[in-house]
Amino acid sequence: MIPENGAPVIEETLTAGQMTIFPQAAVHSMINTDCEDAQLVCSFNSEDPGTINVANAFFDMPANIIQMVLGADVNVQAVESQIPGVSTGSINGSEQCLKACAAKGKLIKKRF
Repeated sequence: MIPENGAPVIEETLTAGQMTIFPQAAVHSMINTDCEDAQLVCSFNSEDPGTINVANAFFDMPANIIQMVLGADVNVQAVESQIPGVSTGSINGSEQCLKACAAKGKLIKKRF
C-alpha cells in the first residue's frame, strides 16, 4: 500500500488465515500469487467507503495535465486505452503468476 506522501511503500505477504489493515485513504492493491482461490473479506467504517480506482481517476483529468505528469511525448489516449474499466478493482495477478498457474493446469480467468 502507499500511505500519505513521503511515507515508504508497504508490502506484505499474507499466508492462509492472516489479515492486514489498510489505513483509511491509503492507495493499495492486492494480488493472489497462488493458483488457488483466495477469499477477501473487507469492512468499512462508513456506509459510503468513498472508493476510487486511482488509474481511472488519473486519466479522467484533462490530457494536458496528464502530459505534464507523464511527459509531452506520451500518447495519453494509447496509455489510457490499456487501463481496465472501473469495477471492483480486482484482477488475477501478474503475467508471471498466470503462466505459473497455466503450467500447473489451473485455469485462471482475468477479470476487470
